[in-house]
This record gives sequence, structure tokens and C-alpha cells, in this order.
Amino acid sequence: MQAFSCTYPEALKIPTNDGIMVRSRVEAIIYNYFLSLGMTPLYEFPLSYEGKLLRPDFTLLHPLRPFIYIWEHFGRMFHPTDGLQYQQSALYKLNIYKEMGFYPGCNLFFSFENPDGSIDTEHLIKEISQIFGNPPTAQARRLGIDATDFLEMQKNILQSQNVI
Repeated sequence: MQAFSCTYPEALKIPTNDGIMVRSRVEAIIYNYFLSLGMTPLYEFPLSYEGKLLRPDFTLLHPLRPFIYIWEHFGRMFHPTDGLQYQQSALYKLNIYKEMGFYPGCNLFFSFENPDGSIDTEHLIKEISQIFGNPPTAQARRLGIDATDFLEMQKNILQSQNVI
């Protein structure tokens, strides 16, 4: 598994089952569950759009159809001290994802932690299983982003920017 350079690499402290380091316990749970489904999650894989560089928590290839999905874990969204700044950053990312063709509930999914850092893992696992254990929905097929074309385009952009 390839690790991608990222912002704040010193924060990558939690190992996953295949040795990739992630930022939080919940990201490790999500990552490991994707692995258990036979998927290859790309953690913080750099995506470029009109000069903006994003690093989604997880870039995924749907296991049953060659479509790209993004899963963002907004672990600090409701954090008592830095929630507002985090929310503004999240909205910024969501707008760029929309411009790129990623739509919530279609090919863009989220998870959140409670203010105390807890999460309903059982619900999270059921949600991931429902999305990736079944063929993509009709809307996802209609709006889906073809994996081959998308990844080739991203590779060319990122190489030209010396990101990878």
C-alpha cells in the first residue's frame, strides 16, 4: 500500500491492519472495515481541482462497479473548542467536492463523532456495508465518476504539480 505525503504527518499516529498510519482511532476503524470488505482505501489521496488540492480521508473504488467514492470522517465537527473553524473548513471541502461531481448520499459519504469523541460503531459499520455491499444506486450510476478516467486525470494533474 502506498502512503501519500500529507499535511501534518506527525499527526499520523494510529496504525491500521495493513500498516498505514491514520490520524484517529475512528479513521482506523473505518479504514480497517473497508479492508475487511476487500476494498483498497486510499487514505488522504491527493485530489486536485482548479488549482485546489484536497486530501479526502478515504478515496474508494466501489467493489462492484468501477466508480470513485469519497468518505470524509469529520471527527471534530462538534468539538467544543474548534468546531466552528472545522465546520467552515468542511463546508469549503464540500463545495469543491460538488464542483468535482461528488454528491452527498451518492458518491460522497460522511461520518461524525460526538462532542465527547464517541461514535456509534455499529451504525457506522451497517452504513458502510449497505453502501459498498450492494451495487451502486441508480443515482450513483447516473452521476458516478468513472474510476479509470478520474484517476488518470488526477495522476496527470498531480504529476504536473510535483505532488506525486
